[in-house]
Amino acid sequence: MSVFDGNKVILDAQKDFTSTIWKVIRGTLLRNDIDPASFLRDEIQVIIKEMDCKDVDVSPLKKLLNSFFVFSILYVQARSTLHDMDVESARKELFVATGERLTNAMFEEQDKVEEVSSLRQSLDNMKKEIRALYKRAQDFQVLLTALKDEVEGAKLATLFAT
Repeated sequence: MSVFDGNKVILDAQKDFTSTIWKVIRGTLLRNDIDPASFLRDEIQVIIKEMDCKDVDVSPLKKLLNSFFVFSILYVQARSTLHDMDVESARKELFVATGERLTNAMFEEQDKVEEVSSLRQSLDNMKKEIRALYKRAQDFQVLLTALKDEVEGAKLATLFAT
């Protein structure tokens, strides 16, 4: 003969009820990402509150769900921190790349300044050479004129001597 235990029936019914509710909540959470989990929290709290009103012991379920929601908040915060770190890392890489480009531009500018300076020095040297050649040309012109005059004088002297 089996003994009918009313408390066991209630406990089994509560266990079944809690298990069914958990399956619904779990299914909802599994179908959604972590991000909207915090939005589902209010809706799940409605279910938990209703279950509490039915004198069902939902404390284990509450603990699990609170742990889940704490985890989801920590996850979102960690992901945000990682995103911020990625942004900061990208910013640092951009600064490094910009610094390298600036350094390269400065080296190129220095090379061009040296090239221009070298060309200017060459131009100054050529101008000096041109002035020296011009001076020699003038000296040769004077010498040529003097020689022409001497030759003319010698021709005249020869003409008068004859």
